[in-house]
Amino acid sequence: MKFCKIFLSLIICFGCVTTYTEPLSPKEATLESISVELEEERYGAGYLSAVRLRNRGIISAPEFDQIRSRVLDSLYDLYEQKRSTGSRAGDDIERTIRYILHDEDVADQFEEYNAENGDFLGEDTTPLLHRARVLAEHPYLEGIETLSDTDIEVLIPKENYCYSELYLETIGAELNKRSIPYSEITACDVDQHIEALALVYVDLGVTIRDNYLVPDASVGSAYFIHEDGYLLTNYHVIKSEVDPSYEGVSRVYISRKFDLSERIPVKVIAYDVDLDIALIKAEISAPMSLFPYPSIRAKRGSNVLSYGAPSGIPQTVTSGIISATNRERVLPFTDVLQFDAFTSGGSSGGAILDESGNFVGMTFAGILDSAGLPSGGLNLAIPSETISLILPRLLEEEGKHDKPWFGMIAEFREEDMVVAYVVPNSPAQKTGIEKGMRIQSINGLEVKSVAQIQKELLKHQYVDGLYEIELLTEDEEGISLLLASEARPSDQNEIFMRDIAPSFFGVFLGLDLETIALKRGLRSGEFRVTNTYANTYANISLNHFSFRRGDLILLHNWQYTKDDTLFMEFTHQGALPRYPQRYYFEIPLYVDSML
Repeated sequence: MKFCKIFLSLIICFGCVTTYTEPLSPKEATLESISVELEEERYGAGYLSAVRLRNRGIISAPEFDQIRSRVLDSLYDLYEQKRSTGSRAGDDIERTIRYILHDEDVADQFEEYNAENGDFLGEDTTPLLHRARVLAEHPYLEGIETLSDTDIEVLIPKENYCYSELYLETIGAELNKRSIPYSEITACDVDQHIEALALVYVDLGVTIRDNYLVPDASVGSAYFIHEDGYLLTNYHVIKSEVDPSYEGVSRVYISRKFDLSERIPVKVIAYDVDLDIALIKAEISAPMSLFPYPSIRAKRGSNVLSYGAPSGIPQTVTSGIISATNRERVLPFTDVLQFDAFTSGGSSGGAILDESGNFVGMTFAGILDSAGLPSGGLNLAIPSETISLILPRLLEEEGKHDKPWFGMIAEFREEDMVVAYVVPNSPAQKTGIEKGMRIQSINGLEVKSVAQIQKELLKHQYVDGLYEIELLTEDEEGISLLLASEARPSDQNEIFMRDIAPSFFGVFLGLDLETIALKRGLRSGEFRVTNTYANTYANISLNHFSFRRGDLILLHNWQYTKDDTLFMEFTHQGALPRYPQRYYFEIPLYVDSML
């Protein structure tokens, strides 16, 4: 028996062969990292990585030229591919190529290419996509006199579509000026608008309640935008259909009838998580369509009608007013509208129109009261301009849509756009952007607000492009940096798990903090307030905070919790003698000023 054990151990020992792998040198590791970036088609990032290695003397000039040539060849191929489909991503790729070849004469190359191929729409461009592009580039019908006849013809009013009086008058006048024939139609009334609506029914299988199996489902609203059965709704309405973390049953249907006897299967075509917008399609002909173009700017106090399916009751209309415009810190990349027409569960994805039939926005949320219950009269809508801006992308490419991300938080402070926080290992940090720098311009566009930058980023469809950013350092030195953006992480935790809470929690409170000491493995520390900023937790009286310069904050503990929130336990000690206040606080890991 003892012999058997020894023999067996020898077999096991001789069977375990240990192989030694020579570690990569720093140069080999960095070149492999660049190779991965290029294989992932992150050409801008790969190019800038090569630039940094060349400047540090890690790679030679011939090696850099080889990487640069590979990047350019790939970008030229991608440019031709995108431009052949008419995608506006071609413009972003062209700009990226120009930045790489900044010191060479490249204008003739693109002008020659564009002259040979023309400003065509792309072989797969449908009238729906063509119209969406035209209206996205001309919000509120501004500058339509500059459109070509081909572009203006896709705006001709058609039967079975709902138009406002303003749209019909404006387009009609331009068509008459050009002597383009068209059939006159009248603006839609409420009953016709109702025909463009649908109830979204999401079958989630069954669940157990009180030891019984009961059907599980959720409802929302949607509206047709084209006679071929395309509809718009909120992403959160159909989230179970596309969310990779959801493991249950999910089937999405639409119904236009009160009793749900009609269930028409729909397919999710494309969606934007940040903007809470989804494009879906049913294989039916729409009885009426409502195209989401911005023809008039919403004004506080104007009367509106809310169309949807509150509590799952389809074809419902309620009335109210626009309570506020330009609400911030709700959705990234856009401000939102607040309105007071009654809504409830099932209203999400419904349309908001004014009394003249102008499309104002799409319902996506209601504000909870102090008891955590839906208020019913405090609701939020995505503005029509934002929907119109993103619609061409949803029609061009299926699936999840990403947006360019820099990896920094900017705040407007005393007429300057100041970098408040830089995410570790982000494009901004790799480029050399530091906290305290002031952003002057991006791609030559003077920076006036965070919202302006975010709206500009919405126009860029190529998420891995290059951006020229001009900044002022804290020493008033002007610098120009080239940044390679990447796809914005959809999970906020993914962003902030790269860092420790003491480094960024002041940003969420609206404070600049000076670190006095860090303790307990960086999980606690002592900080002094050096500045506070408006419209933040620091000075919202509802939160009972009253931070002032010189106040001390003792951070006792923090941890990430579910639903993208950060739990913090801290003590606030004012600069003046007073009783210290201890807080247990949850902050959403979301900043609307993230770029």
